[in-house]
Amino acid sequence: MDQTNQTKTIMISADHGLAIVYFLQTDVVKTLLEKGFRVVILTDDGVTEKMRERFQFSNLFFEGLRLKDAKIYFETVDHNQQYWIHF
Repeated sequence: MDQTNQTKTIMISADHGLAIVYFLQTDVVKTLLEKGFRVVILTDDGVTEKMRERFQFSNLFFEGLRLKDAKIYFETVDHNQQYWIHF
């Protein structure tokens, strides 16, 4: 398989909506997008749709961190594993 044609993905985790807005207004993400990278912002589930509406670029994606699901997993399934993932 020719890997030179594959788009590289950069994932950025930011759980605070205001921090994301400030970050997206810098040239960092703009430069990455112009260079052809796919940028995925992992953030609070409550702001993903607003971010998608406000920042519309073909290679920019917003996905929820599912923090409530992680907390439930932590409390009911595997406390130790989720602790180290969170850490």
